[in-house]
Order: sequence, then structure tokens, then C-alpha cells
Amino acid sequence: MRQGILGVTIAAALATGVVLATVLAGCQPQSPVSEPAESWAPTGAGARVPSEGPLFDGEWVSFEEAQRRMPFRIQQPAYVPGEATVSRVQATRSDRLAESQGVALIYSNGLMVTQGVGSPPDAQLFEWVKETPPHMVLDVNGAPAIGHEPGDTQGIGGTVHNPGSVSWWVDGKGYAVIGDMVLKELVRIAESMQ
Repeated sequence: MRQGILGVTIAAALATGVVLATVLAGCQPQSPVSEPAESWAPTGAGARVPSEGPLFDGEWVSFEEAQRRMPFRIQQPAYVPGEATVSRVQATRSDRLAESQGVALIYSNGLMVTQGVGSPPDAQLFEWVKETPPHMVLDVNGAPAIGHEPGDTQGIGGTVHNPGSVSWWVDGKGYAVIGDMVLKELVRIAESMQ
């Protein structure tokens, strides 16, 4: 029973953005009220991002403005399938402390790349993930990572589609690549970050 609850907990946490919360340490939603469904715009590959308003406690900005706000150089993947380009950028508000800064790059094919100040999770989480398919422990250029294939899961209220994701941590920063692509492709994108 505990293992089943544990698996559902990890799946829900990773699939619904807890990884983003870890990556973008200190970021909290601006409002407990979600935007109406019609304000969410498809970006390709089955992914959707808000057409108005931020994904987290941040703002839609230009890439240059996001870079100005970050206490680190924003990395972009050298490889993105289908020659997709960055279509939207979101950065934490400029009044946030440096240790809670993060950015999300939304690509025209639905891929989302996030990065921010953050440390790897406790080693226990990695042990937990090893025993909780479909999530798995991975390696991204020698860094510890957690990933999963895209797919549907049963949740409260019905079936929920979760994009695939890879999250990893290097030198005090956390990264995530999220999209409706097979895990092998997401790892390839992650390993091309520069």
C-alpha cells in the first residue's frame, strides 16, 4: 500500500510541476485560482502554456530582459527537434532574491526548458524514484537526473496527460526539459545544453 501511494505521489509531483518548483526555488503561484481553460494556448506537440499570465511567480519578458535578471548565464539547447525556436520567455520578477531566480523558455514545438538556482533533491528521492516506475534515475552529462516518458495517468477526476521530462542539477542550478517527446529525445536535448 505504501509503495502504491508513494508511486502516485512521486508521479503527481513530477508530472504537475513540483520539479519546476524545485528548479525555480522559492517561486510560488501568484494566485490560487487557475486561469480559465480558454486562456491557455497550444504551443505544439500537445503542450499548452498560458496565453496570458505567468507559469509561476514571474513575468513574460524578452530573452534579453530574462538574462539581465538572472544571476547566471541562461543556457539553451544546441539541439531542438524540428528547428523549433524560443517563442516565449518567462523570468521570475526582478524583485526576487538572487537565490530564487529562474527562467522558463517556451519553444514553438511545445518544448519547455527551465533553469534556476537550486540544489539537487535529497538522495532519498533518487532511491525512491528507482522503485517507482515510470520515473527513473538518469544521468545528464554526468549529473544526477530524474526523468520519465510522456503518457497518461489516472488522477483525481480522470485521465491526465503528462509530457515527458528530464530534470537535473549542476553547480547550484537546476534544469528541466519538458515536452511531449520520448525520453531519449529529451535526454538528447538536455545533454546539448550550453
